[in-house]
Amino acid sequence: MTRDTTATDDAGESGDDGSALSRRGVLRGSAALGAAPIIASAAGAAEAGIGDGPQGIHVACGQEPTSMMTVAFTGAPAATGATVRYGEPGDLDTTTSATGRPVPGRDAMAYTAPLTGLAPDTAYAYEVELNGTVSERRAVRTAPSYDSDAGTDGFTITQVGDHGAADPDNPGQRPGDAHPRMVMAIAEALDPDMQLLSGDISYSNGKPSTWELYFDVHEDYYGGTADRPATPFMTVPGNHEAEVGTGMVQYDRRLNDAMPIYDPDIDAVSKQRWWDIVYENAFIMGLNTTADACGDLARAEEFVPLYDPRCETEQGLTYGAVQERYMRSALQRAEDDEDVKWKIVTFHGPLWTTSPDHEPRRDLQERWGPIFDEYDVDLVLHGDNHVYERTKPIRHTDDLLTYSERRAPARTPAGESAPPPAEAAEGLELPFDEEDPHGTTFIVNGTGGVSHYPLGVRELYMDTTAAEFFGVTRLDIDEASIDVQYVAAPPLAAQDLDESTPLTDDFDPTGDAVRVVDEFSIVKDSRGRPTQVEGTPSGPTTPRQLAVTGRRTDDGRLFTAGSTNQMTVEVTEANDTVELRDRIPAAWTVVGGEVERVESGPEGTGTKYVYLDPSAPDDEAVRLRADYFVEAPGDTDDTGEYTFGPVQARGTEQYRDSGWTAVAGTTSTERVVGVGTQGLF
Repeated sequence: MTRDTTATDDAGESGDDGSALSRRGVLRGSAALGAAPIIASAAGAAEAGIGDGPQGIHVACGQEPTSMMTVAFTGAPAATGATVRYGEPGDLDTTTSATGRPVPGRDAMAYTAPLTGLAPDTAYAYEVELNGTVSERRAVRTAPSYDSDAGTDGFTITQVGDHGAADPDNPGQRPGDAHPRMVMAIAEALDPDMQLLSGDISYSNGKPSTWELYFDVHEDYYGGTADRPATPFMTVPGNHEAEVGTGMVQYDRRLNDAMPIYDPDIDAVSKQRWWDIVYENAFIMGLNTTADACGDLARAEEFVPLYDPRCETEQGLTYGAVQERYMRSALQRAEDDEDVKWKIVTFHGPLWTTSPDHEPRRDLQERWGPIFDEYDVDLVLHGDNHVYERTKPIRHTDDLLTYSERRAPARTPAGESAPPPAEAAEGLELPFDEEDPHGTTFIVNGTGGVSHYPLGVRELYMDTTAAEFFGVTRLDIDEASIDVQYVAAPPLAAQDLDESTPLTDDFDPTGDAVRVVDEFSIVKDSRGRPTQVEGTPSGPTTPRQLAVTGRRTDDGRLFTAGSTNQMTVEVTEANDTVELRDRIPAAWTVVGGEVERVESGPEGTGTKYVYLDPSAPDDEAVRLRADYFVEAPGDTDDTGEYTFGPVQARGTEQYRDSGWTAVAGTTSTERVVGVGTQGLF
């Protein structure tokens, strides 16, 4: 094929040989390497210069993933042209011009270039050239064609929200360590065919160079290498994509303009940030829950309702109404497509969540929930809250909304609190608790690496919750089911690894620290309605392991020689009954409390293990609690820092053979000042 396509930019600027590459069977190694007020303006942020050549290359699916892909990148204005050359390996016989659009706050452009006329399930090589500088050769692979009679061999999608990149030069950064890289290393090792990012992507918060850093860090994953095809990067905006002074223009230029937008009725005011594709037998749709055109971003007014009258478009409709019209149209197209078996939707703000940092989006429960019911949407993937949550199958009835209102009234009178879940459910018929449940499953996964939020009271509609892990939702999709796993790891410190950037080679994305925290499948009933099945019909692709969360508290961080410290260990969530032990420095002495026995640790480690005898407290948010007392060493020579933990848990029933598992977030450092030591206070 030989073709030369051209395009002009919206702002007036001009805009080796190798064998076929297979994504399947390639096990990728580690990555190459809540919401706070928006505090910076992209238009006024001081930035270092950008190079002439292309950088931050990433790939997205086109409207037809079997024949269309999009390459996106950033760089200086194209004085001598911006092009992508592509073709089957060894013959880059097609050239397409890139469309460039200005990036606010930078003397730079964000470019997109469509790759068209491609063959299904075929590997292509490509190079990007900007101002005479040519990128290294990279690869991309198209989706297989699909025949409903033949079925699919299966494909994999990974999803997460609230990701980020550690940028020490950004005063408004959120992630400051290697956890975002750890999450993408986990995703990359799962070798997905697509990566979904459900909003809050770079956490630039007004500094454009953080966007460039984000794409540079993940360039080999999102853009591919010469011998490893790119993982198409499909995104929707979150509240942190809305920046003071420029709204969501940074997101629009760098990511939204690369998405497979399909909506001929859109107008200029209600800038479209939604898309859909069909990948083999799955319809996948991305939506937007952040309206930047009508909120006061100077006051960090991030969550303007999409149906707010201030968000009226040129058509006299609210932003939400325009998007809702698109949703119905797109879902009807999916309903009419005989090849589509599964319907998957992703967006940022969750409909159903228990984490108190961002409450459920009640406006969307009422407007979007019935649409998901009408079209039998199988799975909805959110971000926003930095936890993992999975609902029971939900059908949006008046009773369900009444339950939600009782639990979290829009206006709670002063001095009153919401009734507990069981009391709120009295007199209501709740459809997620029937003998034959069916409905949409909603997942919140905002554990991309920024931080963790607390979990609230377990609501009746919630099946599984977990905090204090970082990881991705994995979807293995075939004809029979969508097999879902939450594949995650505890914080690096809980793994006794360095949290600072870059991610060290000591982290193994396929190692024992990475575990399947939650696992279930979505199947269709005889009427084509989705429902859940625990585990997976064909058996798990990764062994499920003990998952446990908890915390440690004590009397302080500085102790004089011989003083006593009370340790409190709590388990908040576990997928098995567990026994507990704590790892403490050998120089400290256990003097009492809920303790069964004390044993020496491995020789040369300077530690010992305290086997605990926990009790079940009255607090329903805590499953187990153990208090015990330790005494600090008493000699001057013992002055220094001592590390306690992590606490370890072992299953006693389903996972009794899984060994001891570290409980994330239960490590602490205590300092001891010995007798006679001067000047250390």
